[in-house]
Amino acid sequence: MVATGLRHLVHLQEDTATADEFGQMTGGTPWTTYASVKADIQPMRGEETMVAAQVQSDVKYRIRIHYRDDVTAEHRLLWGTRVFSITAVLHTGELGADTELLCVEQT
Repeated sequence: MVATGLRHLVHLQEDTATADEFGQMTGGTPWTTYASVKADIQPMRGEETMVAAQVQSDVKYRIRIHYRDDVTAEHRLLWGTRVFSITAVLHTGELGADTELLCVEQT
């Protein structure tokens, strides 16, 4: 399947935080955008769990982009002000046309 219908601009980010000799985090913003790409964003399912006497809601998404071999689960995705943790990276199609990112929105 060729990646068509990609209408949302998202930013792929990598953690650039570093620690000094005392183990303290240094530098400015720990996340840096390394690529901006078009994507198709589809919610898959949601679940609620009880954590410390509070209800926590997690929504899982399938985000499809053109094929990229530089995306891993250590990266994250930014869509406007919304942040998504990448839980899995799937390269679909025989010709490597698509990359699917399974994500959880951070709240």
